[in-house]
Amino acid sequence: MAKRLLILAMALAALAGCTDGSAEGESGQTAEQATESGPDADLVAWLDGFCAAYTAAVPEPFDGTVPDTTTEEDRAPLLEFIGDTLSLIGTWEGQAAAVPDAPGDDAQVMLEQYRTELGELRVKFEEHADHAASYPAGEGLTSVHFLAVWDLAGFRPLSIGADGTGFTTYVEQYPELEEAAALAPACPGSEAIETASD
Repeated sequence: MAKRLLILAMALAALAGCTDGSAEGESGQTAEQATESGPDADLVAWLDGFCAAYTAAVPEPFDGTVPDTTTEEDRAPLLEFIGDTLSLIGTWEGQAAAVPDAPGDDAQVMLEQYRTELGELRVKFEEHADHAASYPAGEGLTSVHFLAVWDLAGFRPLSIGADGTGFTTYVEQYPELEEAAALAPACPGSEAIETASD
């Protein structure tokens, strides 16, 4: 009798152990599924910070209006415009430099490319400054004016897509980034922006 009771107790203990293990397994699976159900919170937060810097540096499209000729009297205002733009680009570069390293490789590539393209825009405007100071009035100065306005207003960083749409084109290549960007309020095309605009 005692032997049978001992066997029964052992069986009940084994059964209880299996039940607990099954519960833990189900609980662990649920937590994992919850983690996988949406974008990583760190990535969403990082993209929000990145987009705040990014969107500040995307001017309105250039409408193509430039003077037919640029006279000598226009040289000083043109130099001032170019100087102000260089200062603005420096601010954008500082904002981009302040963005921390990304929590993922694809996002880090995007950050580094953005910083590179800002640097390339700065180099263009440094050249425009030299040309605005040295080119003759008339067609020479007008061409500097046109290119400077065009380069600034047409600046679309991260334009690696064939259509050159910039940020949206970039993140669409990476589902993880696209999903996270949709939840980051500062990002172009985010659900938060679309909801606010409705």
